Amino acid sequence: PVKGVQDEVTVGTPWDGGVVHVLDERLRECPDGQEGELFLAGSGVVRGYLNRPGLTASRFVADPYGPPGSRMYRSGDRGRHEADGELYFTGRIDNQVKMRGFRVELGEIETRLESHPAVEIVVAVVGGQDAATEHIVAYVRTSDRHEVTEGQLRAHARDALPEHMVPT
Repeated sequence: PVKGVQDEVTVGTPWDGGVVHVLDERLRECPDGQEGELFLAGSGVVRGYLNRPGLTASRFVADPYGPPGSRMYRSGDRGRHEADGELYFTGRIDNQVKMRGFRVELGEIETRLESHPAVEIVVAVVGGQDAATEHIVAYVRTSDRHEVTEGQLRAHARDALPEHMVPT
């Protein structure tokens, strides 16, 4: 193991009136110790996002383990629970990261940059040594048919992305 890197992150136990399900891809409960996606249910879970029906439909799903009509929130986090009820975060199921308090979808950055006619392939990652120096880096392969500068690609990204998602 690398010094200073924690292999497991405990997130405690559910709040009073809340339930955290660890489910497989078919929304079946995972046994203790098995990794799956974390779904939040019970009190405190809202019905959806305001004025975002598409996002609501993808994240707030019917809760097959709760009372009729109840919903659960698909967190996008991977984790597991142990027999004592303790929950562990083990990563993300998607390419989302959190930087300086913002949730950043790296795939959204890649899609925006790939929409430029000079770009063939993009991979976006988080660079930096720690939270104070982390930043988004985009590795871009451009077409031989088009020329483009880094500044032009940043401007293209800024046209559609918030500033915290524009690669350095």
